[in-house]
Amino acid sequence: MDSSQAVTIPLYQTSISCTPPELKSIVNSALSDLISKKPKRQYEKCYSEFKDWCDKQNVKTMSENILLAYLMQQSKVVKSST
Repeated sequence: MDSSQAVTIPLYQTSISCTPPELKSIVNSALSDLISKKPKRQYEKCYSEFKDWCDKQNVKTMSENILLAYLMQQSKVVKSST
């Protein structure tokens, strides 16, 4: 992915909106590089499952606690790879 392509990651929008303007481009660049290195389909599937879970839990604002709760619940359902 070249730097002219924008990557929108709604999960991080709340965090990014709280980020000082001078750091937003650095954050967006880092997120873009991170996502481009991972299989996009796998990421999108996992993210979609997370969004669905958030909807079912009536999550309105994203936080580390929300993500932690999701991961804890998933750890009881999904076996870790060995």
